[in-house]
Amino acid sequence: MDDQELGFKAGDVIQVLEASNKDWWWGRNEDKEAWFPASFVRLRVNQEELSENSSSTHGEEQEEDTSTSHHKHSENKHQMRTNVIQEIMNTERVYIKHLKDICEGYIRQCRKHTGMFTVAQLATIFGNIEDIYKFQRKFLKDLEKQYNKEEPHLSEIGSCFLIKGGNGAQKVEFKPSRQPGCRVFAGNHCAILLLLRISQPHSDCF
Repeated sequence: MDDQELGFKAGDVIQVLEASNKDWWWGRNEDKEAWFPASFVRLRVNQEELSENSSSTHGEEQEEDTSTSHHKHSENKHQMRTNVIQEIMNTERVYIKHLKDICEGYIRQCRKHTGMFTVAQLATIFGNIEDIYKFQRKFLKDLEKQYNKEEPHLSEIGSCFLIKGGNGAQKVEFKPSRQPGCRVFAGNHCAILLLLRISQPHSDCF
């Protein structure tokens, strides 16, 4: 090693005396002053001050770390709750739109053409879907009232899922008539397609 090159090992602390050159700095290690490669070291800013105050600041750092961790955990919980609530709201809004298309589109148009469908046939095809639509509209209104747009995670929508009745929670279930409905639909599919073509310019539901 050159006499003007400073020797050191990993972990040594070098006092930098001259750093005008970006590649080689002049510094002191123990009792020797010499040049050393700047790329071989990293700066330790205010290390002495930090060393002196390490005992007093260690506890504070732990408290700050704990506080930061707790804050991040709370933020994550709030974000997770926000995501769930927004998913529920979006799902219900899309669902009510589909029900509206069926009830105010298909069923309404079918009823206008009494020569194509009887009341019994419509009841067989669509079942009690209008009751479901009525229930869901009220349900969505209740959700919207409890939904906090500014801070979704604070929304209290849980109570909306229990519709209180005389004997507790009530719900509306779909009453399927799958096989009879399919037979009626198959027997009238040409009439239904014609009806949809006729109604399409007058409705945005199709």
